Formats: sequence, C-alpha cells, structure tokens
Amino acid sequence: MIWSGGARTVTTQVGAQTYAFRRINFALAVCEGAVSDFMRMWIGERLVIDNSASVDSNGVVIPNASGTTITHSVDLTNEGSPLRVLPEDARTTKITFYTGNETQLPPTALMEIETGSPGYRGMAYILFEDFLIDEGTLPNIYVEVVANASSLLPRSYGVPSTPQVVFDDVNNNGIFHDGSNNRLYVGAFDSSGAGPIPNGEGWLVLNNATLAELGQLEFKESTGLAATTGIDTTNAAVLTNGHMLVGQTSGNLGLVHTYNTTTGRIEDTLGPGGGLSGHDLVTGFGALGIGSLVFSARGSSIEPMDIFCGLGSANRSIGFAQINDRNQLRMLSVLNRVFASGRDTARGVAYQLPANIIVENPTWMNGTTPTNGTNVLFISGANVERSAFDVSVVCYNNPQLGTTPTAPTFVSLGTLSCAELVGSGEAHTISQMFIDKRDHMLVIVFSTTGTRNDRIVKFDPFTGVVLWNTAISHYAPAVTQAWSPQVICPAGKYAWISDSPPAVYKIDLETGRVETVEDDLGAQSLDGPGSVVAQQIYNGYENSITYFGSSPTKLVTKIYIDRIARTDVLVSDIVETLLTRVGLDPTQRNVEDLTTLALTGYTVKSVSSLRDVLGELATVYRFDIIESEGTIKYKTRGEGSVATIPAKYLADVDGNGWLKETQDSDFTRRRKINLIYRDIDREYANNVQSYALPRYTNEQFDADASVDVTVPIVLNATTAKTLAEILLYSKIVYESIYTLKLPQRYLALEPGDVIDLVMDDTETITCRLGDVNVGSDNSIEATAVKEDNDIYTDIVTLAGDVGRFDASALLAFDPRYEIHYAQVPYFAVGDIDDVGLQYAYHFFILNTDSSAIYTDDVTVYVDAVPVTVSPPIGYPTWGYVVTPLLDTTASWSTDRASTLRVHLVGTAGLSLASAAGKEALTNDSHMNLALVGDELIQFQTVTAVGGDVYDLTGIVRGKFGTEPEVIGHTAGEKFILLGANDGTKETNYVLLLTELGANRDKGLMVAVQTNNPFQPYPQKIVTARNYRPWAPSDFKAAYAGDDANITWQRRTRYDGEWPDDGATEVVSFLEDEERYILYLYTNPTTFSPFDADTYLRKLDVTTNAYTYLSTAQTADGFDNTADDLYCLVYQIGSYTGQDTGATAECRLEYKR
Repeated sequence: MIWSGGARTVTTQVGAQTYAFRRINFALAVCEGAVSDFMRMWIGERLVIDNSASVDSNGVVIPNASGTTITHSVDLTNEGSPLRVLPEDARTTKITFYTGNETQLPPTALMEIETGSPGYRGMAYILFEDFLIDEGTLPNIYVEVVANASSLLPRSYGVPSTPQVVFDDVNNNGIFHDGSNNRLYVGAFDSSGAGPIPNGEGWLVLNNATLAELGQLEFKESTGLAATTGIDTTNAAVLTNGHMLVGQTSGNLGLVHTYNTTTGRIEDTLGPGGGLSGHDLVTGFGALGIGSLVFSARGSSIEPMDIFCGLGSANRSIGFAQINDRNQLRMLSVLNRVFASGRDTARGVAYQLPANIIVENPTWMNGTTPTNGTNVLFISGANVERSAFDVSVVCYNNPQLGTTPTAPTFVSLGTLSCAELVGSGEAHTISQMFIDKRDHMLVIVFSTTGTRNDRIVKFDPFTGVVLWNTAISHYAPAVTQAWSPQVICPAGKYAWISDSPPAVYKIDLETGRVETVEDDLGAQSLDGPGSVVAQQIYNGYENSITYFGSSPTKLVTKIYIDRIARTDVLVSDIVETLLTRVGLDPTQRNVEDLTTLALTGYTVKSVSSLRDVLGELATVYRFDIIESEGTIKYKTRGEGSVATIPAKYLADVDGNGWLKETQDSDFTRRRKINLIYRDIDREYANNVQSYALPRYTNEQFDADASVDVTVPIVLNATTAKTLAEILLYSKIVYESIYTLKLPQRYLALEPGDVIDLVMDDTETITCRLGDVNVGSDNSIEATAVKEDNDIYTDIVTLAGDVGRFDASALLAFDPRYEIHYAQVPYFAVGDIDDVGLQYAYHFFILNTDSSAIYTDDVTVYVDAVPVTVSPPIGYPTWGYVVTPLLDTTASWSTDRASTLRVHLVGTAGLSLASAAGKEALTNDSHMNLALVGDELIQFQTVTAVGGDVYDLTGIVRGKFGTEPEVIGHTAGEKFILLGANDGTKETNYVLLLTELGANRDKGLMVAVQTNNPFQPYPQKIVTARNYRPWAPSDFKAAYAGDDANITWQRRTRYDGEWPDDGATEVVSFLEDEERYILYLYTNPTTFSPFDADTYLRKLDVTTNAYTYLSTAQTADGFDNTADDLYCLVYQIGSYTGQDTGATAECRLEYKR
C-alpha cells in the first residue's frame, strides 16, 4: 500500500433501519511500470474483475464451458455479508488502474487530501475509492497485469450458414439485441433474388455471446402485407417475450406490426391512424419516425405487457401503445402537436429512478415537475444550425401528478445550451441519447455535417447543467438510435467506430475523456463498417461493439473493448526489461538465443533479486547464463555441437586418464519428480505435475521420495507435464560429469558450448561445458555434463498414452537384462528371495561388458546344488501397464469391469491379438496368457489405441495359483505376454524354477531386454585412452640365430617419468602388477586383436622381453627366411585392462 486516506464511518438508511459501515480510500502498488494493461483482479479467493478473453490465433474469442465469453463483477462485498442489504450504489467501490507510464498524473482523490501527491510515474498501481470494510481488515488482493506484450483485439464473427439455407447476405442496417434470450436479430436476404435494401426477407438469428447462428427466420406472407416489400429491418425492436415489433416501409402509412419469431408471421397491426397534413394521431402513429420509439414499460410475469411511445406525423405528436402477451397491439393515448414545427430528430429516453435518487433529485430541471414514477424525457433537435435544444418530459405514470398511460402529461422543461456546435450552414442531428446508469445523467451525441464538429455532451436533467462537453472525431452521422436501443450503458463507459477512417474510440462517461482504442481496424485484420449508415450496438455489460463488416466472412463483427487476449511474451523481452532496470547497457548483453522462447506469465509474491528471477526462468526454459567477450550471454540448451575434439588432444586429469567420467545414478532418488507451478487454468493457484519412471525391477521405492522443483512460472497442465519429464530425464543424464583438459587451440570454447569428444574406439561423447578455466600456459581445464539434445525435441511414449521422449530416437544404451520375478505360490518368502536374488545377480553380472551380451552357460548354486543356466537368446513381448486392473475377489472368472491398458515396449515375442473364442479361456491353456505384475491372466479382446498402446478386455483373473495377486495393481507394473491367441507358449523366454532346483515348479522368472534410457546402472569411473603417454617405448627386435628377441621399455601411466637417470633409478608405475599382451603377426592390413585367424600367436607376459624360439616359429608356420614379422605389445594395467592406447609396434626384416 503506497497511500491511504484513512477509514471513515458512513451511515445509510434502508427503510426504517440505519446501517453504519466503514469505507477507506487507498492506493495499492502492483509492480514497476509501465504495464500494458490490467487483466484480472481477485479479492481474497473471489475474482471481481476479469478483462481477459480467450482467443485463437486470429483473435476470435473462444467461449468458455458455459458458452459465454466474458465475466465481470464489481460488487466487492462477500456473500452473506450484512452489507448486502445496502442499495447497490451504496456498495459501489470506484477502482482506477494506473499503468505507470511517464506522463501519469496524480489522481484527484489524492490531490484533494494531499496537494503535493506524486503521480507515481514508473509504478503501476490501483486506486480504490470508497472500499467497503465489512470484516475490520483489508483482504488480500491479487492482480494480473500484462506487460511486454500486444495482441489482436478480441473479436467474433457471424455469417449465414454454408451451404446456404435461406439467406446468404445481410442488410447493413438492422442489428437488434434480444436481452431476454441474449440473441441478436440481423436483417438478412438472399442475394440471388431479394428486393432492394432495406426491404429484407427475414432475420438471421445469432447467439450474442459467440455470434454462432441459431437459425434463420423467413418472412411469411400475411393478409394485406407483401413480406418482401413491407418489412423495414432498420426500424424494429425485440419485445420482452422474444417476439418483435417491426415497421412497414411501403409508402408512408406509419404501420406498426408484431412479428412472431417462431412462425415468422405478422400477428397484429397498428395504424396508420392519422395523416401527415393534420399532424394529429388517432388510432396509430402516422409516419413513425426512425429512432423515435421508446419503451416506457417492459412486461413481466406479473404484467406481461410492453408499453412504448413514439413520435408520429413529422415528429410533432406523441402516442402511447401497448402490446400484450398475445402480441396484440392497442393504442392507449395521444398527445398531439406538443412539439413546435421544425423540431425534427427528437429523441426520447424512459426514466424510472430508484428511491434514493428521487430523494436527491425530487424535480426535473424546471424545479417543479416531480421525478417520481415513470417519465419519458425528450430532446428535440433540428435539421438546421442550432445552439440550443428543447428539453421536455412526458409524465405518463406519475403518482404525484395523477398521470397514467391513458392520460399522460407533457411538460416543457427548458433548453439545453450547446453553443460549441457552431458553423455557418451546419445541420445538427441528435444521433444517440442514453442514460448513464451509474449516475442517471443523460449522454447525448450531437453530429453535424460539413466540418463535422461532432460532440458528446453529458447533461444533468435535474439541474439543466452541462457536466462536460467533449469534441469527438468522425462520429458516423447515421450511427443513430433506432427503435431498439443501440447503447446499453450500465458501467459509465461508451465506445463507437468512426466512419472515416475506421477507428475505435472510447469515452469515460464520468470525466468525458476520450481515448483511441485502435486508430486503424485494418491493422487488426478487421473490416471497417460495411456502410456508414450501418447500425452499431454498444453493449456496456460486455464492453463490446457489434457492427456490419464488409467481407463475406465477417458480415457481422463484434469487437471487445478493453478485453485483453492473453498472449505469450518472448523470454528475451522479459530478460532485457529486467537487465535494463538494473542498469545493464544493451551493448553488454546478448539475448539472441532467447528470442525463440515464449513465456505465458509468471507470478510475483514479493520483491526478489534478479539472480533468483533469472534462475527460475532458466529452470523452465533451460538456458545458461555466461560471460562471453565482455557481454552477459544467454545460451539455450539443445544446440548442436560447436567443436569435434579427437581424443589425442585430451590431457591427463588428476591421475585418472585423459578424461574422467563420473556417473551417479542414485536411481531411487531420481525416479520421481514433482513440478510445482502456477496453473493458468486454476486462477494461478499452485498445481503439481508429477512424473515417475515405471517400476521395472524388484527394488522397493519410496513413492513419497521425489525431487521437488518449484517455479513461479505460469504453465498449463500439458506444458507442465512435458517440463516434468524433461527435468527428470535431464537430472539423470546430467549426472554424468566429465573433467577434461584441452590445449590452447580450443581457447574459443566457452561455458554452455556443446562439444563432441571422439574417443579412439569410435565412441563419441557429447557433452556441454560448465566451468571453463584458462591456465597461464593457455591450457584449458573444464568440467562438462553429458548432453542429449533429444531431451528438448523428441516425443516419448515410455509409460503412458503420450509422453515426451521417443526411446527409438535416443542413443542406444548398453543392453541389459531386466529380471521380472513372479512370486512362487505356497513357498516360504525366504526361499523365494534366495532364489530370486541369485538369479538376478547372475544375469546382471553377465552384462558388465558393454561391448556385447554374454551368452555362455553359467553354473549357479541353489541349495548347494550346481545348476547350469543358459541365458535367454530372445525376449518376450512386454510393456508397462497404463490403466491397471481393478481389485477383485473372484478368481477363475471373467472380469468385465476392468479394461487393462498396456503400452508395449518390446514386441520381439508373440503377437498380441484377440482370442478366437472365449471358451478357450476357461481351461488351463496358454491362450492369451499374460503376467501382469505378479498375477497371471488370460484375456479375450485386444483393441489398438495407437502408438503401441492397447486395451485388453474380457479378462480371466488369478490363473495358475496367482489368486492372492488379484488386488493392488498399479500403473507402471510390467505386462509380459506368455501365450499367443492360438495357444502358442513362450517357452524359449520363460525360465521355470524347475531349472534352478528341485520342487520349485510353481513359479517363474522372465528376462526381458530393453534399451530403456531410464534403466539404472551402478556408479562407475571410466577412463579414456590416449596413445602417447601410455605406450611402451624403446621397442626393439632382432634375430639371434633363428630365435627372435623382442624387448621394450615400460612407461609409467600417471604423473610419473621414464627411468632415464641411470640403472639405479626405480620408477613407480602406479600399478598393482606388471603385465603385457604381445601379438605376433605377418599381415598388418588384416590384423585384428579380436580375430585369432589374423595373428600367429597371442602372449600374456609379465616381463618386458620375449624370445620367439625357432621351434615356436615352425609350429606357427612362420618362415623367417621369407616373411616379415610384426609385433604389437599392450601394456596392461588395473585401470583399463588391455588398451589400444598403450601400444608399441615394430617390424623384423626377413632373413635370406
């Protein structure tokens, strides 16, 4: 709160009861400005102001679930509050929003109390005046603002149906609002054979909220009326019962008809009832003028009749008529020749004032005529230059005067001076006149011709004072008041579209201040009015303008004033704004990478540091902040590699080789993530999207243990789910940390760069640099994390119908077995665990070699009995459960309540298909047999959902002794297909426990293979290889007779030196043993250490010398008189084993 005027106690009288309540004026700072606009405001948990609009990419408003497009609330008192007994105007709080621009002036409310009050420029704030305090304290107030964004004006379009039903076009002069049913009636016709405009053929009926077509009403022929020539779609009004009052255009007879909107027929006619020459009305209105009809009473359930008055016979006489609930018309009374001749274009409005306003204003401006009851106020203008207008009132239901609808009284009140309307030869017209429902003052729009000196005037009819008089630009001269009200003004504001150029203006009816909403509708991809004589409807409840467009797809157009279409903001704009506020020069920052990232919004609960704000943005949008060439640079993740670095350029790191990799996969800790974010669909309340990896091992996980990430960023549920998956996967990937050293040729690298490290065994490691430090010798020491660009781009379907990552698009992980152990019924838990652990351990050990899956038979011991187990050579069809089975108490019976949804990951086994007949499921066959968790089931029907997702129904539960497992199923457990739809059994892939020991034939284990990137693996240290420092040196070979003597010098591996200081020097080799592998071969082109057919022999030696005896040469088939002998030695150590990086090679010349 930046200002408060202090609380004050106010009393008000309601009937015989006096109420005391407290009011306060205060100003609430929202944020630094300038902001574009204020969108919504909550007081406590209640949304009280909503200026938002949900739109599509073209700005077209999307209705909400209730079919409406807007909401608005200004009553700030709580439901049940005693303040609700007060009249509405007594509960009114004035709320003014200040955007914080550089021309912002202090409000009058502040200046009246403190003359030196500042304008608070650069600060967006809200001023509350007469805020009611009903609980002693101010509630929490939340505000949604828009900044750094611009959007299209929200709009809706209405057009006739395609293909054409009856009408294909609209008349540009007839839109009428049905307030009872919230519909619009638009004059429409068939362009292929219609009569001339304005003679319409019927009405296009639209939903006022969406402009969707509700139907088409074609005029029907009636007695004495030709429908295609007699109905005037310019002059019409919608009755309380939903039917219409319409005028006739043929001749000048002044006929008025009631029109049934259900049948499309005329039901009654009034008039003409008087001639033009006598100017007197008798049984009709004569020539009932445009815009001269006023509904002085509306029907209700108690009195279902509408009463209207109109000016007939050249606007000199007034008549009152009634329409009953059967659409029958009856003339009630006439007041002939009450207006002076030449007072054309008279306008009238009906006044029914509330009691408190009557108390404040007991008489009209003449000081004698009472204001109570129902009165019709008239302003009569002229078609010539005029600076004053006649003001009069017809008291037609005034108890103090004793007037009734059948005996009204006409009273002249005086004149309205408007001297500003000047200009030689200018004709003045009253285009619009309506009541501001907030203060019951009269708003009048004066139009002129020629120089177009148009004005809006606010007039107090109780005192005769002009409150303000504002010049306006290009008010369309024919945007005139028709029979149906064209202005619905409950909220103290009004807006219109000018004729040339087509621009939108709004005016504050309290101050008379005019603002330009849009100076060019074309820039908003909107039509201007299709005709300058077209009607416009301003709806103050919606703050919208409905008008006729000019293009076929926008025949009826509605635009929403001060409604804000939520739009994304570039993250680069947000960051630049923040950096500007802290004084960082534009030349010192680089946000180019962020221009592709869009932000929906974020919340601010308290003042935060710039570091915290940028950190929260970086968490969601995955970018790094670095210093590069004297600028602060923002680099997004997911970029391609900027450098490919061969292993030979890597230097030794802390005795761990030339690249140190640490993988920390504490998988139980990384298995689940909770992303806490602001949900735009829940009024910015906190919401949580959780993502957990599927359960695929026998490990027990704590379901409540998760990684929690909280961001104040506004997201929807779909985006939040995607982000949760990205964050979880990245937390696994980025736990692979590398430490490396590089030569000065890579000085251009900087933090955030992605590089490819090409190892000598053709493996490529992609990583993203973190810390980069340059030494005094220009060598580079850096840390990096594993990078996987697919995190940001791919779509995954691992454990649900939809997901973020597609495992097939990721780099293949080392293949492993996943062991699924089914419980052994009727055996002790200890026995089961013992067998299960041995089996699982056996298969995990088999796959410690990353180059291939170990496939040899292995002997394991069960109950001290050796058992030979062969690893599976293939794998079953399997996947994860998406929608689990329901709990049941019935076994060996068909479960028709469950639909088991599974997502297949491996499909190498049997095919998943429906069973041929349900009777096959009632025996002990393997037809469609599957393991779900620990329960064996059979299923009848398979329905493909898409994306390897299937629904299984007709399920027989608890088969083969698994009745105890029919409850407790969860999403993420395994589904393994053990039998096909023809009964084929998956015997090659299912390992029965009889293979592991005697009397264990009631359980099974299943091994499945997967490249699942989320599969855990143990922590390990990996050291890379390099040729030069690890290779043996001084490699020599020579013949002594027919024997070949081969010698070499061992090199230390890490941070050591060669024995070059004499024979007495002893160098530590930092190894547990000395060992070498020596290959002897004759063809260097075909030689491979992995192919025994390409070398003579392979030797494992523990000294740095070897003699190749002639007897061994003969045994190997080597002829030392004709062939060259090649030698390759590997220096072996406990860190890396046989390593192609630790080699030396030499060749012996052949001997003759």
